[in-house]
Amino acid sequence: MSNRIMSPAVALAVTVLAACAGDQPAEPGTVELARGGNAAPLTATPTSLPLVLPSAATGTVTARVQFVGVISAASSDAACATVSPLDLPATKPAGSSVYVASFTVTAEGAGSCTITLTDKRGGTATVQVVVREAPPVDGTRLVFTSNREGNNELYTSNGDGSDLVRLTETAANEKDPAFFPDRSKIVYASDETGTWNLFMANADGTGRVQLTFYDLGEGFGAVSPAVSPDGGQIAFMLFPGFGGGNQLHIHVMDAVAGATPVAITAGNTQNGDPAWTLDGRIVFSSLEFDPGPPVTSGFPSIWIMFANGASPTRLTNASGTGDGNPAVSPDGTTIAFVRGGGIALMDIDGGNVRFVVAGSSSGSPVFSPDGSWLAFLRFQLTDSEIMVLKFGEPESSALNVTGNTAGDGSPDWK
Repeated sequence: MSNRIMSPAVALAVTVLAACAGDQPAEPGTVELARGGNAAPLTATPTSLPLVLPSAATGTVTARVQFVGVISAASSDAACATVSPLDLPATKPAGSSVYVASFTVTAEGAGSCTITLTDKRGGTATVQVVVREAPPVDGTRLVFTSNREGNNELYTSNGDGSDLVRLTETAANEKDPAFFPDRSKIVYASDETGTWNLFMANADGTGRVQLTFYDLGEGFGAVSPAVSPDGGQIAFMLFPGFGGGNQLHIHVMDAVAGATPVAITAGNTQNGDPAWTLDGRIVFSSLEFDPGPPVTSGFPSIWIMFANGASPTRLTNASGTGDGNPAVSPDGTTIAFVRGGGIALMDIDGGNVRFVVAGSSSGSPVFSPDGSWLAFLRFQLTDSEIMVLKFGEPESSALNVTGNTAGDGSPDWK
């Protein structure tokens, strides 16, 4: 029997091999190596997991590690999401160089929480879970414009973006669609005549009728239509065209082809974004100009007036920012509007202003038919998307319902 003493390097190698055999923990003071090289940290994919109630209420999280052993899982908030199983041995799939364990995450309620995975050595990996409640799919429809197939056309979908249907297919551009109260028809702006004019069609895009007949000699045309609560009138904004100054004014016409529009605002102002209240008044945005050169004297504000233009009353007067794109809730009590890139709410008389979407390049808010959801436009670096958010939920739970690389906009929801 030899009494040779092993060198420190040889002794370390033997210790490591013994530790790897059967994947037993190494003795204290030794260096433990993972099979195939240096130990890699525990990882999890995906690193974030969006879940939608109720249509996609579960998701899968996969842990990866370079050694065999049990992976434990836990949720920081079981009211948001649960994870199962709580413990699972990691196994090596055929052809894989790592051990894996997959866990099922089940949504329990709207909110956000963290799933934490822990391996046998105490390494951790986390997955952020955001649970959103899906908009109801109950026959209500979104209508919006999109250039996803070239020029701007009109589309409808369910409130969650499903059942997408293209309504128009022309060589022109269409925009600013608005439903009639009973959802039987839509009105929208199209530039097919060389300038913007209003058209009316059935809710499926058929039966199209031209409502206004402006040409370039009269102005750049009619945009931003809104239908009165009884479906009998349409308010819109008219661009005056070359030589018409900077004035933009709101007009009202009967909802029939060839009806004569009547201007209900006047003066050296820009007035637009009309929206009707339940009692037949019109909420709109207005910006006053100084006499002479087109120099603004402030920022646009939200106003309210009667349908004939009488008794205009200012509702907002924010300094350092502008207010626009007003929309009225189905019950007539609340106005949503854009302020400084965010979306705020206020009472119909202008009081109790509060934000629901922070300053994040947002616009065009519109209420769902039951008033419990808000659809809005979010401008991104290369495109724009339509989002929906349930009132009372954090902005982070907003759901992207268009999700493409094109420009989407001008939503209405009935």
